[in-house]
Amino acid sequence: MTHMSGATVKQFKDALEVMRTVYPYKDENTRIVSDTSLYAAAHTYLEIATRDETGVMVNLSCDIGSATEGQE
Repeated sequence: MTHMSGATVKQFKDALEVMRTVYPYKDENTRIVSDTSLYAAAHTYLEIATRDETGVMVNLSCDIGSATEGQE
C-alpha cells in the first residue's frame, strides 16, 4: 500500500511507465517496495522490485514529480 497523497493516478502510472523503459518488468512479478523519499521525508518517491527469469533481483526507483515533468 502506498501513502502518495498529492500525487495523481496519472503521475503514478506515468512513473511506472518511465521505469519500464529502463527495464521491461512484468507487472505480475513486480512489487511496490517503497513510496517514501528519505531525502525529502515525503511520500513522493516510487521504488519497485522485480525478479527476472534468471533469479536476478532488479530494483527501480524514481521521484514521481521528476518522472512526469513535461509530460502534461
